[in-house]
Amino acid sequence: MLLRNLPQPEFPSGYLLPRLLARKAAGAADVQACLEGKQPLPWATAQDIAGRSQAERVWLYHQLNSRLRHSLAPVFLFFELKPLVNGVRLRRARASADGLDFSPSRTLLCPELQKLLQTEEEAPVLTKRLEALLCARLAPGFSGLAAVYAGQGIAAFERRLYELFFAHLGLVAPEAGVRSFFKDIVDLRNILALAKAHYWQEPMTFLAGGHLEAQWEKALAEPERAGRLLATLHWESGLPQGIAEFSGLEDFLLRRQALILQRRARSNTVAQILHYLWQQDLLARNRGLLFHGRLAGEELCKAKVIQ
Repeated sequence: MLLRNLPQPEFPSGYLLPRLLARKAAGAADVQACLEGKQPLPWATAQDIAGRSQAERVWLYHQLNSRLRHSLAPVFLFFELKPLVNGVRLRRARASADGLDFSPSRTLLCPELQKLLQTEEEAPVLTKRLEALLCARLAPGFSGLAAVYAGQGIAAFERRLYELFFAHLGLVAPEAGVRSFFKDIVDLRNILALAKAHYWQEPMTFLAGGHLEAQWEKALAEPERAGRLLATLHWESGLPQGIAEFSGLEDFLLRRQALILQRRARSNTVAQILHYLWQQDLLARNRGLLFHGRLAGEELCKAKVIQ
């Protein structure tokens, strides 16, 4: 794996879960207080919002015993992929790596990977070294990433990185609940991709796997078939009809996924932690809406906050 080796406290789940509930309630209360104008925004920049979210995941990983760390390692690595891609993006722009916060409280990436992302290598060289590390530490199937960057650019590199992550780690994780979590994410991304391509004519690609057994590419090639598929998803999964803009569809699917994870959280500790991690991701999104939403208007901001 590419995560840091941290001391393992071996706390029982009975110790951890009440603390998660308390922290979740505190985060939601902060957002609500800001929405109602009862307190000023406690974060000054978008980087501060992202940093708080990263710090919360680091705190949680510190609390997990060895069994839970083993089960949930792919999930924590999944959330670290974004800063990894941002490191490549900074080198592509020839910007300083100072924009990456690798302080111990803000990252779970291993020291070797941190050092690599902080080098002054040109982006093509960095992607080659990243590919070698991913192949050695995760799976040989990560080979070819540098060629994708060289031939198609950063967006294709990021897309391919996530595709390989799902194929070699997420969808084959040893924990059933973790596999189901990643299948949910694959479904969500594929639904959004189909909607973008069908309604807004944006070129899109689809991920393999997921709970939904849909032939996404075939549906996209036939507009009537795509419409029928989206209508079927409405019947089976609650996909709303008449969505006029992409952000409205995305908001709906994020809310729906939160409810799915909330129902599953009754089953075991891993499911409860997955629900908490998803809620923390939504909390960061809500904080971003509050930070930027003053320009859009108070009513729109309130409507888009996901509780």
